[in-house]
Amino acid sequence: MTVPQITGTTLTTDGGVPLDDNQITQTPGVNGPNLLQDWWLIEKLARANRERIPERITHAKGTGAYGVLEITADIKSKTKADFLQQGRKTEAFVRLSNVTYERGSADTIRDHRGFAVKLYTNHGICDLVNFAYPVFSIRDGYKYSDLIHAVKKDPKTNLPQVDMFFDFFGQVKESLPSTVYFYSKYSLPNGFTNINGYGVHTFILVNEAYEHTYVRWKFVNQSTDTKKWLSPKEAAELAGLAPDYAVHDLHDRIEKNDFPTWKLQMQFATAAQLSGSDFKDYSPFDATKEWPKTDAYKWQDIGTLTLNRNPENYFEEVEQSGFSPHNLVPGLAASPDHVLQSRLFAYADTQRYRIGPNYMQLKVNAPKNVKYAQNQNRDGPMNVFNGGVKPGSKAPYPNYEPTQDKDAPTQVNPAFSTWTADAVSGKVGRFYYPTTVDLTSAYDIFNSFPAQEQDDNITNMALDLSKVDNDKIVTSFVTNVTAANAAWGERLSAAIVHLKEEKKKGKRPDEHHRQGRHFGHYH
Repeated sequence: MTVPQITGTTLTTDGGVPLDDNQITQTPGVNGPNLLQDWWLIEKLARANRERIPERITHAKGTGAYGVLEITADIKSKTKADFLQQGRKTEAFVRLSNVTYERGSADTIRDHRGFAVKLYTNHGICDLVNFAYPVFSIRDGYKYSDLIHAVKKDPKTNLPQVDMFFDFFGQVKESLPSTVYFYSKYSLPNGFTNINGYGVHTFILVNEAYEHTYVRWKFVNQSTDTKKWLSPKEAAELAGLAPDYAVHDLHDRIEKNDFPTWKLQMQFATAAQLSGSDFKDYSPFDATKEWPKTDAYKWQDIGTLTLNRNPENYFEEVEQSGFSPHNLVPGLAASPDHVLQSRLFAYADTQRYRIGPNYMQLKVNAPKNVKYAQNQNRDGPMNVFNGGVKPGSKAPYPNYEPTQDKDAPTQVNPAFSTWTADAVSGKVGRFYYPTTVDLTSAYDIFNSFPAQEQDDNITNMALDLSKVDNDKIVTSFVTNVTAANAAWGERLSAAIVHLKEEKKKGKRPDEHHRQGRHFGHYH
């Protein structure tokens, strides 16, 4: 008998051994038990038990695509970052997501959304991690896990719990601006291609002369859709009929060569501006506040992000993609924003937990400017290389320093560093960003909405507040709104009372407003 030739279509084990049967288990006779020697059965079952990795704690529901970021503006005077030079085209991978619930949840529900951009630059990976609103919910990393717990499901019942949500947000006053956005149309986009992505945090641009410019950025969707937002009724219906609506939409657009695009915009500030009167009421590093909407900080067009290629394998390229704001390149650095500083650690560490310590070796996460990352890190689960390889040799570099090995990686000039040279001194303590506008800034956002959107915002909030069992929680939240603006608080209070009276009469909310956050289906 001739040995079979293994071709690209031959069925094999994971070890490459050709298989003669993939349908029937080995047994001693027709009615005999399975045999442990049937190693292909054992391998299939064992692999099936290990197909899943932990899903993301947040941003579990989402999708992704490849594209390119093209820079059209000349900002060389502000930054030496290679990918931000005029005319530069940089390959990108973008993951768009919901924030709160599980990987299998519907993507049309009222929710915050994420917009993460991975850039494969000439100087390594640069991750721009963005949100769908211009402000965040907290301004100190201490509250991050509390925030996540408050918006997730009740640990007792595993059901969404409206009391938890408003108990937290009613006591964290800086969260009111983001809560206004949450109950606006911006939480019900018509697919991922109609969301914007805001960097939220202040970052630092560094030029060749080591001069600093402070920056915030956003990606503004250039969708030509006539319908950019879903009504609560439409979102609720799609959640039941098409829970992957936004995922389908992005995939299908790219397959049809209808490539989604976003305009990259930035606003800049000097150190003198940040310490001046424009920021007398709040810190420029406070992620819960927008910078002044004046000509001094006007948004400027910088480039265009285009998504033009779908992944070949969702798990390999989307589920195993990992983003972290610590991935910055020379010319772009982190500011002292307290939430950003916490995220520099937390985001990378959650990938180490979820995927493994060598997650940056996976193709979707790995840099493309070097064949292998070159450093002294070593070993760990699923490691495929250690610190790079000597030119012309299969031997690795020494994984320690200092060394006399002339081929070992060498560090660059400090001027090329991603760090900044800001002088920092002071007595160690716990310092809260001083502000007087936590609540009034929320009213400014609400007041910027057209009249109908203001009415909808109040109704959406009131729908969920009317389901809260603890009256103290409702009072606490409404008190904050009233402190921001008395008339606003009165309107919200009246809407809550009206909805509670309707509920006593056995009436259901108007169909148009039936979906509040996630609580309407369970309460």
